[in-house]
Amino acid sequence: MANCVDPSIRSLFNVKDEKAACGVGFIVSIDGIASHKLLMNAKTLSARMEHRGACSCDNSTGDGAGVLASIPHQFYAKKIKDSKGIDLPVAGKYATGILFLDPITHIQAEELFEVLAAENELKVLCWRDVPTDSNCIGEVAKSNEPLMKQVFVVPNDDIDDNEFKRK
Repeated sequence: MANCVDPSIRSLFNVKDEKAACGVGFIVSIDGIASHKLLMNAKTLSARMEHRGACSCDNSTGDGAGVLASIPHQFYAKKIKDSKGIDLPVAGKYATGILFLDPITHIQAEELFEVLAAENELKVLCWRDVPTDSNCIGEVAKSNEPLMKQVFVVPNDDIDDNEFKRK
Protein backbone atom coordinates (compact mmCIF):
# COMPACT_ATOMS: atom_id res chain seq x y z
CA MET A 1 0.00 0.00 0.00
CA ALA A 2 1.38 3.41 -0.88
CA ASN A 3 1.63 6.24 1.63
CA CYS A 4 -0.59 9.12 0.47
CA VAL A 5 2.02 11.74 1.39
CA ASP A 6 4.82 10.13 -0.60
CA PRO A 7 3.82 7.30 -2.99
CA SER A 8 7.38 5.94 -2.97
CA ILE A 9 7.07 5.02 0.73
CA ARG A 10 5.40 1.67 1.31
CA SER A 11 3.69 1.56 4.68
CA LEU A 12 0.58 0.30 6.45
CA PHE A 13 -0.03 3.85 7.65
CA ASN A 14 -2.17 6.06 5.46
CA VAL A 15 -2.91 9.60 6.61
CA LYS A 16 -6.35 9.40 4.95
CA ASP A 17 -7.27 6.73 7.49
CA GLU A 18 -6.10 8.78 10.48
CA LYS A 19 -8.79 9.30 13.11
CA ALA A 20 -8.84 10.69 16.61
CA ALA A 21 -8.04 8.02 19.17
CA CYS A 22 -9.58 7.50 22.58
CA GLY A 23 -7.75 9.25 25.38
CA VAL A 24 -4.84 7.65 27.13
CA GLY A 25 -3.12 9.11 30.16
CA PHE A 26 -0.10 8.12 32.17
CA ILE A 27 0.60 8.82 35.82
CA VAL A 28 3.94 7.62 37.16
CA SER A 29 6.17 8.05 40.15
CA ILE A 30 9.40 9.30 38.62
CA ASP A 31 11.35 8.08 41.67
CA GLY A 32 9.74 4.63 41.50
CA ILE A 33 8.13 4.85 44.94
CA ALA A 34 4.70 3.23 45.18
CA SER A 35 1.99 5.46 46.56
CA HIS A 36 -1.78 5.48 46.98
CA LYS A 37 -1.62 9.05 45.66
CA LEU A 38 -0.77 7.62 42.22
CA LEU A 39 -4.08 5.75 42.13
CA MET A 40 -5.99 8.84 43.25
CA ASN A 41 -4.27 10.86 40.50
CA ALA A 42 -5.15 8.15 37.95
CA LYS A 43 -8.78 8.29 39.08
CA THR A 44 -8.81 12.08 38.62
CA LEU A 45 -7.17 11.77 35.20
CA SER A 46 -9.72 9.20 34.09
CA ALA A 47 -12.66 11.32 35.29
CA ARG A 48 -11.36 14.37 33.42
CA MET A 49 -10.97 12.63 30.08
CA GLU A 50 -13.87 13.63 27.87
CA HIS A 51 -13.95 10.31 26.05
CA ARG A 52 -12.75 7.09 27.67
CA GLY A 53 -14.65 4.67 25.49
CA ALA A 54 -17.76 3.95 23.50
CA CYS A 55 -21.14 4.52 25.09
CA SER A 56 -24.05 2.11 24.80
CA CYS A 57 -27.73 2.75 24.23
CA ASP A 58 -28.40 3.53 27.90
CA ASN A 59 -25.77 6.33 27.85
CA SER A 60 -24.32 4.95 31.09
CA THR A 61 -22.51 1.84 29.89
CA GLY A 62 -19.08 2.41 28.40
CA ASP A 63 -16.54 -0.05 27.08
CA GLY A 64 -14.39 0.49 30.13
CA ALA A 65 -11.36 2.23 31.43
CA GLY A 66 -8.68 0.77 33.62
CA VAL A 67 -5.60 1.41 35.64
CA LEU A 68 -2.46 -0.71 35.45
CA ALA A 69 -0.63 -0.78 38.77
CA SER A 70 1.99 -2.91 40.45
CA ILE A 71 0.92 -5.57 42.92
CA PRO A 72 0.17 -3.88 46.28
CA HIS A 73 1.85 -6.60 48.33
CA GLN A 74 1.26 -5.13 51.81
CA PHE A 75 -2.44 -4.56 51.06
CA TYR A 76 -2.95 -8.09 49.70
CA ALA A 77 -0.92 -9.68 52.50
CA LYS A 78 -3.20 -8.05 55.10
CA LYS A 79 -6.43 -8.85 53.21
CA ILE A 80 -5.50 -12.51 52.69
CA LYS A 81 -4.31 -12.93 56.29
CA ASP A 82 -7.49 -11.33 57.65
CA SER A 83 -9.97 -13.13 55.37
CA LYS A 84 -8.28 -16.50 54.73
CA GLY A 85 -5.75 -16.88 57.55
CA ILE A 86 -3.03 -17.39 54.94
CA ASP A 87 0.37 -15.70 54.96
CA LEU A 88 1.31 -14.63 51.44
CA PRO A 89 4.90 -15.35 50.45
CA VAL A 90 7.23 -12.37 50.10
CA ALA A 91 6.65 -10.09 47.11
CA GLY A 92 7.80 -11.71 43.89
CA LYS A 93 7.27 -15.25 45.18
CA TYR A 94 3.61 -15.40 44.15
CA ALA A 95 1.47 -14.20 41.27
CA THR A 96 -2.05 -12.89 41.25
CA GLY A 97 -4.70 -12.20 38.68
CA ILE A 98 -8.34 -11.29 38.43
CA LEU A 99 -10.69 -13.51 36.47
CA PHE A 100 -14.02 -12.29 35.09
CA LEU A 101 -16.31 -15.28 35.42
CA ASP A 102 -19.89 -16.24 34.75
CA PRO A 103 -21.74 -16.15 38.10
CA ILE A 104 -23.47 -19.47 37.32
CA THR A 105 -20.48 -21.52 36.13
CA HIS A 106 -17.65 -19.91 38.11
CA ILE A 107 -17.01 -22.98 40.26
CA GLN A 108 -16.27 -25.11 37.19
CA ALA A 109 -14.01 -22.36 35.79
CA GLU A 110 -12.11 -22.13 39.09
CA GLU A 111 -11.68 -25.90 39.18
CA LEU A 112 -10.39 -25.90 35.59
CA PHE A 113 -8.00 -23.05 36.41
CA GLU A 114 -6.59 -25.11 39.31
CA VAL A 115 -6.09 -28.10 36.99
CA LEU A 116 -4.28 -25.91 34.43
CA ALA A 117 -2.16 -24.37 37.17
CA ALA A 118 -1.13 -27.82 38.42
CA GLU A 119 -0.27 -28.89 34.87
CA ASN A 120 2.10 -25.89 34.80
CA GLU A 121 3.74 -26.73 38.13
CA LEU A 122 1.82 -24.01 39.98
CA LYS A 123 -0.41 -24.24 43.03
CA VAL A 124 -3.44 -22.09 43.74
CA LEU A 125 -2.87 -20.64 47.17
CA CYS A 126 -6.36 -19.14 47.48
CA TRP A 127 -9.24 -17.35 45.79
CA ARG A 128 -10.57 -13.97 46.89
CA ASP A 129 -13.91 -12.35 46.08
CA VAL A 130 -13.15 -8.93 44.60
CA PRO A 131 -15.27 -6.23 46.22
CA THR A 132 -17.34 -4.35 43.64
CA ASP A 133 -19.82 -1.48 43.59
CA SER A 134 -22.24 -1.75 40.70
CA ASN A 135 -24.35 1.23 41.76
CA CYS A 136 -22.71 3.50 39.19
CA ILE A 137 -22.80 1.26 36.12
CA GLY A 138 -25.45 1.35 33.41
CA GLU A 139 -28.28 -1.15 33.10
CA VAL A 140 -26.71 -2.85 30.07
CA ALA A 141 -23.47 -3.44 31.96
CA LYS A 142 -25.30 -4.47 35.12
CA SER A 143 -27.27 -7.11 33.22
CA ASN A 144 -24.00 -8.72 32.09
CA GLU A 145 -21.81 -8.00 35.10
CA PRO A 146 -19.31 -10.83 35.62
CA LEU A 147 -18.27 -12.31 38.92
CA MET A 148 -14.77 -11.07 39.70
CA LYS A 149 -12.50 -13.51 41.50
CA GLN A 150 -8.87 -12.94 42.38
CA VAL A 151 -6.50 -15.88 42.39
CA PHE A 152 -3.12 -16.17 44.09
CA VAL A 153 -0.69 -18.79 42.79
CA VAL A 154 2.69 -19.97 43.98
CA PRO A 155 5.27 -22.15 42.24
CA ASN A 156 5.86 -25.76 43.12
CA ASP A 157 9.05 -26.14 45.12
CA ASP A 158 10.99 -27.61 42.23
CA ILE A 159 10.93 -24.61 39.83
CA ASP A 160 13.20 -21.59 39.97
CA ASP A 161 12.18 -17.91 39.86
CA ASN A 162 12.72 -17.50 36.11
CA GLU A 163 10.67 -20.58 35.34
CA PHE A 164 7.92 -19.32 37.67
CA LYS A 165 7.83 -15.98 35.83
CA ARG A 166 7.49 -17.76 32.48
CA LYS A 167 4.66 -19.94 33.72
